[in-house]
Amino acid sequence: MKIQGDIMWGCSCGHIFYGEEPPEECEKCNSLDSFIVMPEEIIKIREIDMLEEKLELDKAEPKNAKLPKKKDNSSKQNRRRSKK
Repeated sequence: MKIQGDIMWGCSCGHIFYGEEPPEECEKCNSLDSFIVMPEEIIKIREIDMLEEKLELDKAEPKNAKLPKKKDNSSKQNRRRSKK
């Protein structure tokens, strides 16, 4: 996620990096000095896409979704101990 004040850098492979300075090497494709400052139009489009993706994920995951219950073996273990 973009942090205010950071610059958006793009590698030729499509990897995006946010920071004051670009990395020397791309962590995705290992290219050296391949980052350029992304144009403002692309930044806006990317931020809109990220927001849309987040909204889709929020819709797909119900807020009150129940997690599967863990199996409680403590009562079985207590019964085994009491029989001994």
